[in-house]
Amino acid sequence: MTTSKKIGIGCACALVCCCGGSYSLLQGLFGSAASKRDAEVAAARKAGIPVDPAGLSAMLNVPDDRNAAPIYRQAMKLEEGDEHYDKDLKTIRDGLAKKATVAQRQAMAEALGRVGPLQKMVEKAGDMPSCDFHHDWSLGAKLLFPEFAHMKSWGRLLCADAELRSERGDWRGALKQIERSERIAHHSGQDPILIGMLVGVATEAITVAALQRVIEDHRDNPAFVSEALKTVKQFGSLPDFRRAMMGELVLGRASIRGLNGSADLQMTGEPHAEPNRWEKAFFQSPQVQGAFDAKLVEAYRKMIEALPKDPSQWEKSYQVAVERGRAVEADHSIANTLNQIIMPVFEQAAQSVGQALMRRRLAITTLKLLDEKAHKRAFPRLLPNFGDDRIDPFSGKPLHYLREDSGFLLYSVGKDRVDDGGAGRDPKDSSKTFDESIHIK
Repeated sequence: MTTSKKIGIGCACALVCCCGGSYSLLQGLFGSAASKRDAEVAAARKAGIPVDPAGLSAMLNVPDDRNAAPIYRQAMKLEEGDEHYDKDLKTIRDGLAKKATVAQRQAMAEALGRVGPLQKMVEKAGDMPSCDFHHDWSLGAKLLFPEFAHMKSWGRLLCADAELRSERGDWRGALKQIERSERIAHHSGQDPILIGMLVGVATEAITVAALQRVIEDHRDNPAFVSEALKTVKQFGSLPDFRRAMMGELVLGRASIRGLNGSADLQMTGEPHAEPNRWEKAFFQSPQVQGAFDAKLVEAYRKMIEALPKDPSQWEKSYQVAVERGRAVEADHSIANTLNQIIMPVFEQAAQSVGQALMRRRLAITTLKLLDEKAHKRAFPRLLPNFGDDRIDPFSGKPLHYLREDSGFLLYSVGKDRVDDGGAGRDPKDSSKTFDESIHIK
């Protein structure tokens, strides 16, 4: 929260409190915006946008026999009951690093041998098609999602096992673990909220990186190439930014109902000092709550209505996120103060969908090039027309393909849209933009 925004809402609160919670003052400051709440909620419902916890829960509706959530909860309980699991999962994370040492890889293999019971449980969850944790969305900012940190680690666990299986020549077993890890990523994104979508994107990035290493191990095996191509093409649907915004709307509305003081505006769910009775009366007043709610519903409704329903149209989603973010920042009415405080910068989240699409296309195009070599005994001189699979989402042009003596370099210009010649990220500067590439040597 910026200082100016804190001061703005703080001054309004202080002014009303000094006037003994004057109804006329509250009405003057917030009444006009509050009067539009019912119309905004009705407009959102008409557009098919969920506006309450029940509507959000209805978006999931996963049958018990297809739900991985109970298995994930068992895995969390198992992991949290033994401190050694945490240490071993960190060792596995280090061993998966792109520049891991021989010692770190050996330690990773040893750690995998110790987490067998957890791995079996995670594999079982990864074989389930869907996931619904039945969250209580009415908790708003107080709702916690401990499963997401675990799910990312479990994806790494399966990817580590995939890489070791690949090194032993078991490419079928490796692909099965890749499939399970990707499904964990998909499960993360099934919760219609932003954090779930982003965890899903991150977990899939880990999965595709492991797949690349498996591809390098078996690049000359036509049977592997064929099965790997099927595996990638069966990945779940792309992360859905529009769907995530629906959850953010419902959580935001629930959080407004729980406002008791200015400290609650942080929307962290963390405990804090109890506000005085005048401050509490201000934030709980129908005028303040109604105004904040109306503005929140309006902002999310306009964004969701403008967003494309097809996640692959991520660039349009990015443009909508930028435009709607500017609109929120340009509205300096006191009723819009809460939106300016709690609504994050969404364009980076929208852009992450483009990154997920780019990684998939890099993997698919790599496998198609390997398939070309299997049939023609040589890599093509130029990148063949593989349809949309060969298009870089960040340039709108074919992925860059550089033929080499015994292999090739295939790369996307990345989210900065600057061609760096296929240069990868410097591990010492993780925030620097870079190209995304696959190098078959």
